[in-house]
Amino acid sequence: MASSDYETGQKVSADGRNIPAILCLYCDTTILNPNAASHTAQQLCLPTPTQKKDDPQTEELNDWWMVEDMFTFENIGFSNTVDGKKYLVCANCDKGPVGYHHLSSKQSFVALKRVKHVMESDH
Repeated sequence: MASSDYETGQKVSADGRNIPAILCLYCDTTILNPNAASHTAQQLCLPTPTQKKDDPQTEELNDWWMVEDMFTFENIGFSNTVDGKKYLVCANCDKGPVGYHHLSSKQSFVALKRVKHVMESDH
């Protein structure tokens, strides 16, 4: 398990679930409701949001929201399959990727650094 590189203190409950709602960074569309995902710290790479045509870049990220069932999402878009994964984007503005869906395990992972966290009282 990778060490956490993101401040998770106010975001993760005692049982490891997300406390705030998870929103798109760009358009504030709700991606996940509170208590919908589990925090996991593991080192995974995700393509950067902006890419040069002939020089694809990835970012190594350590903190993720893991979603067991793809129908848990409020608003998420899925890319075409690439190497056994579908990348996740905001269903409203198509920005991303914010994470990926692993076809064999059926689990989805959303990078904490690629989304906004908003407490229900602020939403």
